[in-house]
Amino acid sequence: MPETSSLPIPVVLRSGAGAQLPIRPVVAIERLPDLEALAAELGHLRHRQRDLLRQHDKLTERMLEFPNDFGLAWARSLAAEIEAMTARVAEIEAELLLHGW
Repeated sequence: MPETSSLPIPVVLRSGAGAQLPIRPVVAIERLPDLEALAAELGHLRHRQRDLLRQHDKLTERMLEFPNDFGLAWARSLAAEIEAMTARVAEIEAELLLHGW
């Protein structure tokens, strides 16, 4: 049985440059999340979420006094952003909890 070092290395032609490159075995590597970056993002999102909730509360008060279509559209937009942000916060919290943070 021949040694693996004496076997020819398979090559593949790449388009463009036309150079032959050896084919190397690819191993799947599970990348761990950057927990500090996730924690920083979580802090930023919570701060932004509080700002959006304040804006939404003020807008709701204004809409009770002076209802209009523009305010209603803005309130819906803020509510959708708050909902998306809440989902992302829950996602990050679950990831951090999974890794013991």
